[in-house]
Amino acid sequence: MMLKRVFFVLFLGFQSVLFSQHLWSKPEFDRIKRQIKKKKSDYYYPNLVKKYTRGLPMSLTEKQYFYYGYAFLKTYTPYKLYKYNQKINTIIVSKDYSNKNLQKLLNYINLELAVHPFDIRLLKIKIFVYKRLHDLQNLKIVQQQLKVIKDAILSSGNGLTEKTAYVVVFENNESDVLEFLGLNKKDKKYLNKNTELIKVEKNSKKIKRIYFNVSLLIRRLNIKNK
Repeated sequence: MMLKRVFFVLFLGFQSVLFSQHLWSKPEFDRIKRQIKKKKSDYYYPNLVKKYTRGLPMSLTEKQYFYYGYAFLKTYTPYKLYKYNQKINTIIVSKDYSNKNLQKLLNYINLELAVHPFDIRLLKIKIFVYKRLHDLQNLKIVQQQLKVIKDAILSSGNGLTEKTAYVVVFENNESDVLEFLGLNKKDKKYLNKNTELIKVEKNSKKIKRIYFNVSLLIRRLNIKNK
């Protein structure tokens, strides 16, 4: 019996290693909310935005404060519709990647990112555009921006339990996490008002489900409805 328990603990530990590319720590929302507003803070939000926009190196803590700090700004609208998504898709489907269309793509993507700044799909399309334009400087910046978002989310938990759920600021980042981890969604449901549970298809890692903390989205929705 003891041997079985030892193997079980080792198995859980193995899973944790697979799904924790970083040493993770749950974001401290109250502290983040305070620090991003202090001009003398190392995490003053406008300064973090400058680093992110320029593609400058950021510590893991800075990445967390940047990603989760956005949820405490007035501009945070997690459920706002995509206005230019159809125009973006039309150009992509057409496969007409003339310089004129690539510039249009950049314009539409930037307009969307102003509202949905952490949309990984849009950033990936932006990377594609800069590769086609041979714009290596902006390519490196966007690649760094994508890494900032990825590192921030994956550092928030390991997704294996409700208590260690990945914390997301936008719902579509859930699909991004699954992609990062090489998993495919099978089913999705709300476990409670702050937690979503996604069941995944059969995989070599023997993982059946991933938990996501969506409390920041719900918080914003509640504020808006007051």
